[in-house]
Amino acid sequence: MFQLVPAHFLAPLVAGLVGPYAPQAANPPIGSAQQMGPASHWVLAQPSTPGIAQPANTNITGTSIAGAFQGDGSALTGLNADKIASGTINDARLPINVARLDAVQTFKYENEFREAPHFTSSGSPFTVDSSAKVPNLNADHLDGLDSSAFLQSIPNPLVVINATSGGFALVGQTDAPSGTGVRGVSTSTQPGIGVEATSNNGPGLRAASFGGFFAAIEAFGSLGNGVTASGARHGVEGSTSSNFSAGIHGYTTASGTGVWGESPSYAVLGVSSTGYGVACYGDALVTSDLYVYGSKFGYVVDLVKNGDVVALEPGDVVEIVGYEPALVGTLPVTVVRRASDARPTAVLGPIDCAVTIQALPSITKTPVQAHGVAQAKLAEQPTDAVCPKRAAGSIAPGAHGNVVTLGSFRAIRVDSTYGAIHAGDLLVASPNPGYAMASSDPRAGSIVGKALADWSGGLGEIPVMVGGR
Repeated sequence: MFQLVPAHFLAPLVAGLVGPYAPQAANPPIGSAQQMGPASHWVLAQPSTPGIAQPANTNITGTSIAGAFQGDGSALTGLNADKIASGTINDARLPINVARLDAVQTFKYENEFREAPHFTSSGSPFTVDSSAKVPNLNADHLDGLDSSAFLQSIPNPLVVINATSGGFALVGQTDAPSGTGVRGVSTSTQPGIGVEATSNNGPGLRAASFGGFFAAIEAFGSLGNGVTASGARHGVEGSTSSNFSAGIHGYTTASGTGVWGESPSYAVLGVSSTGYGVACYGDALVTSDLYVYGSKFGYVVDLVKNGDVVALEPGDVVEIVGYEPALVGTLPVTVVRRASDARPTAVLGPIDCAVTIQALPSITKTPVQAHGVAQAKLAEQPTDAVCPKRAAGSIAPGAHGNVVTLGSFRAIRVDSTYGAIHAGDLLVASPNPGYAMASSDPRAGSIVGKALADWSGGLGEIPVMVGGR
């Protein structure tokens, strides 16, 4: 408690507190108890704690020194925190808008750091819930990288340059199953290019595949071209170091073309010094002339129609009975039936196989494709153009087939009851319809071919070299 009076005033003060109030002189001496007011308003200094409560106030203009204050402090006014020169204040006593050292807080307004913050947590230094962009953030200060390591914007076109010898300007890689390293897409409804590669001296595009039976480049076009390439030397160059593999492999799962070549000179050119310039495993269709500057291996056939009342079997000897208008180009169709010796010079044969007549494969023509000579020739074909297709079995009456007109053939039907047949004998039509027999002095124009084997067993088949002498 506060000590407000000198010791020599203690006795009158105590007497005033315990006795009745006594009026004082009008002008007491300065420093006397009378000058300080009624004794009932005095504050008594007490040696014990908490002491006796006293209804009084103090007004001190000097310094007040005390060991402690008690009370809730609600009546303290005019307390200026700027005057607190030392000591600490408990964090719990601070308002929520004051930064704490050991508590989680939410800052509602902008905070400015004059010094770099330091994070000592073992986990993530901080988390960000907002998806808003941070303005004025300098990427040069991220992980030691400067702005040259980042794509500043998406230019059109995007040009990636690598001046290092043997280096790569662009690398696309994926480790995911069925993934794609680099994909180029053109969504324009007009002619467009998904990926274009050019080079002044070297491959514009190089691709390698180290997986067995997988393509280095795979391309497809739902409406346009899978791959379009042009070059001053080769538009596309393909090579392989594996046996029985292809430098360029073209295929189609629809009624299209596996490989298409267009040129005013050679649409497709195949060159081989030891093997085959062109190998065709299947039928070959030529809608124009075929020029052969060397030998032709194999027999020759022509299209015929069965004019007989019975089916014509492979190996049958036939004779001409007429013709029908052309089915393929301008070539007339020969009508035949089984031959006999009654009309020896009308003989043909033997029958090779039946054929079916089908339309030429349709080719969709678009403005993108219609730019070559080969395309123009295809456009000249009539819309009802057809071609024969080899089929197995006999030729039914009224149906079409092939007859061998020249070359070595596997079998001709023969009848040795008119004389034994020896290799090299000339063969002509026999009285037995559809069968040949040997002749030592045949009439001109009646020879079917020459026997390649001996035969004396009656009805049978032997190989034959078809053609006159």
